[in-house]
Amino acid sequence: MRAHLIRGLHHARRGVFYTLAAALVLVAVAVAIADRLLPLVQQHPDRIAAWLMQRAGRPVAFSRAEAHWTSRGPLFTLYDLRIGKGADQLVVDRAQLLVAMYSGVLPGHPFTELRLHGLALTIERDANGRWKLVGLSSPHQAPNPHPLATLEGLGELQVSDARLTVQAPAQGFSFVAPKVALRLRVDAGRLRAGVRLDSPRRAPLLAVLDFDRRKNAGSLWIGSDDFDLAPWAGLVDLGGVHLSSGRGRLQVWNGIADSRLDSMQIEAALHDVGFVGKPDAAGEAVPRVVLASAAASARLSRQGGGWQFVAPHLRLRGKAGGEDILDGLAVRTGGGVTLAAPRLDAGVLLSVATLATPVPVGLRDWLLQAAPHIRLTGVQVHSTNMGAVRGSAHLDDLSWQPVGRTPAISGLAGSVLFDRDAIALTLDAPDPVKRPFYLSWPPAYGDRVPFALRGQLTAYRDDGDWVLEFSGLHAHNDDLDLQTRLAMRFRSDGRKPRLDLFATLGPAQVVSAKHYWLRHKMPPKTVAWLDAALQGGQIAGGHVIVAGELADWPFRHGEGRFDAVADLRDARLHFDPGWPDAEHLDGQVVFDGPGMHLSGSAVIAGVQVPQLTAAIPSFHDGVLDVQAQAVGSGQAILELLRNSPLKKRFGAGIATLDLRGPDLHGDMHLVVPLHHELGAPTVAGDVDLAQVKLADPRWGVAFTDVAGRVHYDQDGVLADGLDVKLAGDPAKLRLAIGQKTGDDAIVVAATVSGVLPAASLLDHAPSLAWLRPLVVGRSFWTVDVKVPHTSTQGATGLTQLSVRSDLRGTALKFPAPLAKNPGPALRLQATVPLPVDRGEIAVGLGDVLAVRGRYDEARGFHGLLSFGGPANGPLPDRGLVANGLVDSLDAAGWVGFASGSNAVAGASGLRSVDVHAADLLLGGRHFPDVRVRLNRPDAATALQLDGAAIAGSVAIADDPGHAVRAQFQRLYWPGPSASPGGAIAAGDDTSADPAGVPPLHVDVADLRFGDAHLGHVVLQTRPIPQGLHIDQLDASAPSQTLTASGAWTRNGSGTRTQLAMQFKADSLGKMLDAFGFKGMVAGGKTRATLTANWPGSPTAFRMAALDGTLDLDVGEGRLLEVKPGAGRILGLVSIAELPRRLTLDFHDFFDKGFGFNTLRGRFVFEDGVARTDNLAIKGPAADIHLRGSADLARQQYDQTIDVLPKSGGLATVVGAAVAGPVGAAVGAVAGEVLKKPLQQMGHKRYHVTGPWSHPEVKVVPVEG
Repeated sequence: MRAHLIRGLHHARRGVFYTLAAALVLVAVAVAIADRLLPLVQQHPDRIAAWLMQRAGRPVAFSRAEAHWTSRGPLFTLYDLRIGKGADQLVVDRAQLLVAMYSGVLPGHPFTELRLHGLALTIERDANGRWKLVGLSSPHQAPNPHPLATLEGLGELQVSDARLTVQAPAQGFSFVAPKVALRLRVDAGRLRAGVRLDSPRRAPLLAVLDFDRRKNAGSLWIGSDDFDLAPWAGLVDLGGVHLSSGRGRLQVWNGIADSRLDSMQIEAALHDVGFVGKPDAAGEAVPRVVLASAAASARLSRQGGGWQFVAPHLRLRGKAGGEDILDGLAVRTGGGVTLAAPRLDAGVLLSVATLATPVPVGLRDWLLQAAPHIRLTGVQVHSTNMGAVRGSAHLDDLSWQPVGRTPAISGLAGSVLFDRDAIALTLDAPDPVKRPFYLSWPPAYGDRVPFALRGQLTAYRDDGDWVLEFSGLHAHNDDLDLQTRLAMRFRSDGRKPRLDLFATLGPAQVVSAKHYWLRHKMPPKTVAWLDAALQGGQIAGGHVIVAGELADWPFRHGEGRFDAVADLRDARLHFDPGWPDAEHLDGQVVFDGPGMHLSGSAVIAGVQVPQLTAAIPSFHDGVLDVQAQAVGSGQAILELLRNSPLKKRFGAGIATLDLRGPDLHGDMHLVVPLHHELGAPTVAGDVDLAQVKLADPRWGVAFTDVAGRVHYDQDGVLADGLDVKLAGDPAKLRLAIGQKTGDDAIVVAATVSGVLPAASLLDHAPSLAWLRPLVVGRSFWTVDVKVPHTSTQGATGLTQLSVRSDLRGTALKFPAPLAKNPGPALRLQATVPLPVDRGEIAVGLGDVLAVRGRYDEARGFHGLLSFGGPANGPLPDRGLVANGLVDSLDAAGWVGFASGSNAVAGASGLRSVDVHAADLLLGGRHFPDVRVRLNRPDAATALQLDGAAIAGSVAIADDPGHAVRAQFQRLYWPGPSASPGGAIAAGDDTSADPAGVPPLHVDVADLRFGDAHLGHVVLQTRPIPQGLHIDQLDASAPSQTLTASGAWTRNGSGTRTQLAMQFKADSLGKMLDAFGFKGMVAGGKTRATLTANWPGSPTAFRMAALDGTLDLDVGEGRLLEVKPGAGRILGLVSIAELPRRLTLDFHDFFDKGFGFNTLRGRFVFEDGVARTDNLAIKGPAADIHLRGSADLARQQYDQTIDVLPKSGGLATVVGAAVAGPVGAAVGAVAGEVLKKPLQQMGHKRYHVTGPWSHPEVKVVPVEG
């Protein structure tokens, strides 16, 4: 069986082979015959035309034909081809007709093909959505209204370089392809076509149409691997949105019914898909959106009276990277719209929707830039033709990007119910891990801020506006806890939205506030200050109120209301980089829109601030205003100022101040511009002082009971008129620091004024402590201290102490001419550097003295002393140099000063003196017109005196054990001048210590005591334990000699001088002549002995204080006639006065004087009274006896004189005496005791009383 089958197949295969071979032979024969016959056909074009007319059923004509054979059959080229007639006629300049002899015999294949070039084909969509071919013509021919009828029967029409026009007038769309390839076949009622649109830069676009003309139904496939959407943009109109661009793979299967699109199956993978909206009102800007890609597998079909769109796969990706997933989206229209989607993303889709005509331009711009994204699940929406809408969904996420100054959110989720006029969103329970919510507002907050939200949001229409409300919204995170009620109205009239908000603030940290500044509404400098200011603490609670249109924010002019209030506890605020922080702040801060205000209490650098306010009235202006009332210790307030920006300006002035006592009260006003262009910060304040202690250890000064007000600001500190006590004495203090000094080079200026003891001032200058025993008393003093800035330290930048006083009430215990009693005024002005060894010291004492010098520890004070003029010239290396003119000079005092006695301890002593003194005071006596020179050779002082009354030198060794040696050529010692107290000399110090007097070796070539010429005098002394012993006092002159010895010793609290002197004179008259009492006595050899003592030094001799005895023994002599008053000079009763006093005539006794043989007697001195009982004058004419007393202190007489005449002759009686231990004592005693002349006139007794200047003489009867 199987073999039989194989043989059958073999025979069949052979039969087919032979049949095909025979067919090929026949075709070859036919082709050969036709090829031979083609020239004949070419010569009969009418036959060709008739044949074509028969196939087309329409007239066909052409001017000529050309034919040649091809592999498919004969190809005829026809010129001026015309098919049809009238309006339906198709005219072609040149056409080719192919007779497909091989393929044409196959079923479904055309026998002829008409090839045309450059025809124009027009396809149009009418207003009802039906498509039709409305024209086919040559380029120079009007469109053929029935092109399909014209081409019917001609087989397949092939058109190259055809011009294709696709237009939809109702949509304003028109597409023209200048060159397409078209294949078209019309068979009875069927139209089949294929179109190829080539592009040099992309894959061709292909379209295949199969259309039943009788049913007006068919299918159309369009596809391309690189489709360009731009030319077809006008075909899509979605509420004003049109495609503008896009490329990619596209396949569309269209179902056609009634010449209209009935269904569409789309498979697309496109990129750079662009959409455009309508131009703006000015016709310039065209809104545009471009998607990164669009991928779809969807079907659109008619269902009843509507459409149904189902997209199993639909995804849109934006340029920014977001992707909308719309898989499963289903939309049905007809009697309303129903939308359902298991998931619906509307981010990219919203950006396309913004191009729709109804969307306002502002909203469109925001949507395009914010790129909002919505993710909904379980979406169900239904609307009716009556406009009712309802729907529900779950909002998985709502977010958008911040745009400009508008905030953004992300992660908002909840259940949504909505209708046409309202939307309600119930927020999901917070899930910070799976679904965190963020508020992002870069211009305001910077980084995005997480929140956990609870509550419900409702949006609804109200009078044309949309109102957004939050009710019971609870928002919290790690920083904030807010309970909020909010309503925002979006105006339909184009105005900015209105916000009404009330929120309560829960406990939070102060530093968390810096995350929520509206930085875009506040200057950066202000924000930077707020960020730096909030250092810590807690917010106990607060609230926020906003009411107004957001366009008017921050309501600077009262257009709305904004209040943000927070209660602060234990907060720490950093007001300014230079100022200490405000700590433990309890108070309230209020933000009112334009600015902020803080009030409360705090502690600043240890200072309690019970009232503190800080305000920025306008964030725009950026000026911080801080006011504080402070209570604290002086040290704490000083420390506050030291740690402030004031330290840079005048910190040196307050660096060492010490302020202690009761707590001080003060205030401060600080203004800090937060922008450099607004200037520098300013500060001002006052501190009230009461019963505090103020000290500065730098200068060793301390004040107590300080009271008054101190003002400070950025320029400095000023305390004007503070009441203070210095060492217990009241005074006034003026303190200026910084620019308050009035001198840019001075950082501190202090002035102390008041009636003060000099000692309390000297206590603050240890280097001047040696002045304390020399400046004694209380006067009005003004002391200035000026401290320079550090930058000016140098020769002209030293701290200066200036002292001024009139010294009224202060005694200067310097030697003359600097000696001063407390009563009179003497202007003192001194300038001293601080420290005292840093510069020159200058002192001015009226017109008396100018001093300029320096002080250091090694050399003490050294400088120039100029009397009567300025102290110019170079300073000495050591000691003091004095020069100038003085009215009076105490030589002994300055010698002591030069030798470094205790009175000037601490000074370096005089080194040299060259002073001209109008009056030299030496030993209590005055010497006129003397030049005084002093030098300090090693370990000694050399004094040179040169004047009319004194000339000589004195050498004083520094060692008190060495003798003081004086050598005088002349020494004219002024005589004693009587005073009401009987003082011979003034100014002697009875309290001086004689033990401190060194040994004295004095040699005077010519010594005069008053009018007495004592001649050559030698004095030698030596120290003894009790004082000074006078070993030798010798005075020798041609007419007399004096020898004395004695001592000057301590006696209780004072001293006393004892002397024993012997006088010898050949002639009392000559001796008296030598003592200056000339012409009084002639002759009279004299011997006298004086033993005396008196308080004080030897130079302190006073008759009124003299104790002792004087013994006189005078030989023969004569008392000469003297002028009245001579006896008073001698201290005796003038005998010549008696006749005048008694109006008697004794000329016979006294015409030629009174001669006497002897004059003997003793005077006893006690308590200033000289008494005698035995003074007798015996002469040849009479004897005179005198007894009684002479009060030397009061200068009163109480004497009785007996005159016993002998021979009636008249003689003169004179008592003689010599001077004291220095040549003055004996002469003074004689001059005081012997008074008034006696007249021998029988035995007469006279009683002399009354003052020495006008004694009263009475005659006393003599009994028996």
